[in-house]
Amino acid sequence: GMERVRQIVTNLRSLSRRDQAGEPAAQVELGEVVQAVARTAAADLKAAAARVEVHGPAFVLGHRGELVDVVLNLVVNAVQAREEGRPNQIAVELFREAGNAVVRVSDTGRGISPGHMKRLFEPFFTTKAPGEGTGLGLSLARKIVLAHGGSIDVQSELGRGSTFTVRLPATEADPLAQREPRRASDVA
Repeated sequence: GMERVRQIVTNLRSLSRRDQAGEPAAQVELGEVVQAVARTAAADLKAAAARVEVHGPAFVLGHRGELVDVVLNLVVNAVQAREEGRPNQIAVELFREAGNAVVRVSDTGRGISPGHMKRLFEPFFTTKAPGEGTGLGLSLARKIVLAHGGSIDVQSELGRGSTFTVRLPATEADPLAQREPRRASDVA
């Protein structure tokens, strides 16, 4: 029980970390960001029989806390897209493509109507019931992604689901990870 509480506190602490205004960007490994979000939303993802795939390390220059917010928002929206009486399968993928780190969150939920697509990233626009959402999540996610030099796109079809794709400029692997691997005798 105590280990479970410790894990919850660790996950909440990692998610609640807010980057300070003016704090310089640092190298962030998006695989770790995706895994932190997956741990935090584990119960909902398990209920949706979600698939989380991290293909190799993918480093970007940015602010970890903000990137966690982006991925968490997309995952929460995917979970909430569930339609009564129909399964909602969710996939969260991270991979590199043409110099970019790509995070793709897909669901087989209710989808987004064409009329709502053009307003999707507007502040305070929501299709959720009162008390379920403020309409700020996607607007803030887009603002964060653009500030990181990336893009966010959505494809959706009513009754079939949605796919959000975030592309961020990838950087080379963390210089600290480039060091020689430690031998077993080096570990205390």
